[in-house]
Amino acid sequence: MGESTDGFNERFAVTREQQDAFAAESHRRLAAAQLEGLGERRDALVESFGKAGWEFPAPQASMFAWVPIPEKFRYLGSLEFSKLLIEKAEVAVAPGIGFGEHGDDYVRIAVVENEQRIRQAARNIARFLKGADQTLHNVIQMPKAG
Repeated sequence: MGESTDGFNERFAVTREQQDAFAAESHRRLAAAQLEGLGERRDALVESFGKAGWEFPAPQASMFAWVPIPEKFRYLGSLEFSKLLIEKAEVAVAPGIGFGEHGDDYVRIAVVENEQRIRQAARNIARFLKGADQTLHNVIQMPKAG
């Protein structure tokens, strides 16, 4: 039997192999639970933002969604669009330009908040998108419809 500093192995006849197997199984279960939660949050993000008018594909293997800026706002670039979202929708995203020059048409959204906060962000986005033409004309130059 392996030695331990507290005598646990000797008192309970636990081998190093058993400890390692227990640790591996505990880690596997924890990772599975975290992935399940991530999937639920990802689905809430894609579904609620889609209903808000900002559709994008679900990220497949990441806790981040790489999301195209809505066409109406793409001319702003990711930094200005991200600042606009913070100011007008109270939603924080990472500007894609921070990940390289080819990222400027995208923002990165972290799927780390709980579902309630994700859905609240989507409601804020919906209000922002719905009212953009009426409320942003004196803040930024909005492209003409048509």
